[in-house]
Amino acid sequence: MGRGSVLWTTFWTSRSHARMVRVARPYSDGAREGPHRKMDTTTDTNGAYTSGDWHVPAPGARDAFIARWHEFLEYARTSAPGFVSARLYRDSNDARHFVSLGEWQSVAAQATWRGLPDFADKFAACHALCEEDRNSNYTLTDRVL
Repeated sequence: MGRGSVLWTTFWTSRSHARMVRVARPYSDGAREGPHRKMDTTTDTNGAYTSGDWHVPAPGARDAFIARWHEFLEYARTSAPGFVSARLYRDSNDARHFVSLGEWQSVAAQATWRGLPDFADKFAACHALCEEDRNSNYTLTDRVL
């Protein structure tokens, strides 16, 4: 098999700053340069992930947001089969900005969580403190160890 080629792509380091990074394109057999390989994404065995991009403008609301987020994900931990873990990160350069990452055993576990009776109310409690938020679902595509 021939070696993979190199692709340059833009990586946004903040809302206004970007830099170019080198990304290895896959080999023809699906492998990538370096110690990692493409993962099988056709089944739920690779896990599933949720993310939230939260913007909490009011200084007094930030501690309340953290408490509500914790309550929301503690509810997931105790009530949702397939919950693995969740983390909330605060932006070091912008105290109004938080990113949350949740890990689930499967996409089906995520769907079950969203169907729980108190899901909408607990999510709405977090959302109410934000001027903007965006939430997404992911499956594991690649990893570097």
